Amino acid sequence: MHLSGLLYLKILKLDQNRIKTTGKQLFQNMKNLEVIDLRYNSLSIFHEDVFAETNVVRILRLDHNDIRVIAKSAFSRLRQLEVFNSKF
Repeated sequence: MHLSGLLYLKILKLDQNRIKTTGKQLFQNMKNLEVIDLRYNSLSIFHEDVFAETNVVRILRLDHNDIRVIAKSAFSRLRQLEVFNSKF
């Protein structure tokens, strides 16, 4: 999946899409992204660079996934994160 051309997108809803992996730099060049909804997928791994260029994310919905591995610095750049729902 490649989403890097969505430069001005603020809300991204990818819930219920059977997504299995985020890939490195999935949200590349999405500097205005504030809300990411990845609920009800099959995510199991979060790479360390997945949120490298999305540091204004305020809401991240991850509930109802099968997350088993999270890279140590996967969420370290999300300094404005207010809501982090993580019912895996």
